[in-house]
Amino acid sequence: MNKSRNYLIIDTADLGKVDFSEVMQTSASTVRKSVDGTRAVIKWEDRVEPRSLAGVGRRQGPFTQEQILGILSGPEWTPAQSIPPMAPVTEQDWVPTPIKKTRIWTPVKFDDTIKFTEAPLITGGVKPM
Repeated sequence: MNKSRNYLIIDTADLGKVDFSEVMQTSASTVRKSVDGTRAVIKWEDRVEPRSLAGVGRRQGPFTQEQILGILSGPEWTPAQSIPPMAPVTEQDWVPTPIKKTRIWTPVKFDDTIKFTEAPLITGGVKPM
């Protein structure tokens, strides 16, 4: 973890007050924003807070990297991933495929030695359209 980085959470309405030459992000479009888009994370190197951040209104922090990672893993910052429902599969969705014959080598033990013999392997079945 980078111990010299500091993080501040501010309102996105205050992003226009941030001098991006003083922080690690390059513009308002490169900051991490909350799920609802109302809050943003600003980060900078060094213990001294950039001057332009003194002009922002509502703020939280400063935080260390370890602290901000805990905050950003919460539901306000990380959208819930929903898995789309699967459509039911019917017989019409499946078509037969030709059977493919493949050969493999199988170990067979004779006395105290192992020899390999050729054995047929049949694969195939059905696949989705």
